Amino acid sequence: MNSILSAIIFGVCCVLVAVHAQRQSARSAISSALLRSIIQEEDCEVRPNSDIGGPTVWINMHLIGLEKLKERTNVLQAGLSVDLRWNDPRLSWDPEEYGNITNIFLPIKKIWIPDITIWQSADPTKPFFSKEQKIAQVFSTGDVLWAPKATMTVYSDMSVNNVSDSIEHRATAYLGSWMLNVGQIDIQSSQPIIDLTMMHWSPLHLENTSVSRVVQVFNEIPGFNGYPLLQLNIFATERDNSSKSVIM
Repeated sequence: MNSILSAIIFGVCCVLVAVHAQRQSARSAISSALLRSIIQEEDCEVRPNSDIGGPTVWINMHLIGLEKLKERTNVLQAGLSVDLRWNDPRLSWDPEEYGNITNIFLPIKKIWIPDITIWQSADPTKPFFSKEQKIAQVFSTGDVLWAPKATMTVYSDMSVNNVSDSIEHRATAYLGSWMLNVGQIDIQSSQPIIDLTMMHWSPLHLENTSVSRVVQVFNEIPGFNGYPLLQLNIFATERDNSSKSVIM
C-alpha cells in the first residue's frame, strides 16, 4: 500500500515539475520576444523624445560615506548610490500582449543612458559612475530606473569655528549632462536634500545638505539657453585641531 501511495505522490510531483518547467519555458520565450520587440540597436545612441526637447531625468542621491582626503585636506570624497529615472517611450509595451510582464531588466549598453557627471570635479580623470551596475530596470510604461554607485570628489572651503573649536567644510558640486543643454534634456531632483539613510559612518560630522536645480549659462555663446544642473551643497565639520595649521 505504501509503495503504491509513494508511486502516486512521485507521479504527481513529476507532473507538477513538468508543468512548472513548461510555464517557465513559455515565460522565457515571451520575455525573449519582448526584448526583440523593444530593443533597437540604432536607438541606444539617440536620446528619447529628441523631436520634442528630450527627456526629463529625475535624480535621487543617497550618501554612503564622506571623508576628507589625507593628501589634499581641502578635498572631500563622497560615496553615493544614485537613482536615475526617466521615460523612454520606445521601451514601452502592452503587458497583455506579453504574458502580463510589467518590467524587465536590460543591459545599459542596449538602451540610452544620460551622460550625467560632476562638473568641476577635483579629480576629473575619475569617472563619476561605477562600472559595476550594468543593468537597468525597464517598466511597461517606458519608465527606466538605473541605480549605479558613484564617487564624488569636490573641493571644499575650509575654515575654523573658534566658538565650537571645529573645522568646517563647505563643498558645492554641480551634477548634470556634460553635452546636452536645457533644450535637449532636463535634470530634476527627487528630493531637496541628499538622503542619509544609507550612511553608516563618517570621520566628518555632516551638518546638512541641499539639492537645487540651476541653469549654467555661458555669456560668450549668444542665444544659448545653458545647461540644467543640480547644485549639491554639503556642510560638514570635524574636531581635529591638527588641521588648523593647514588652513590658517
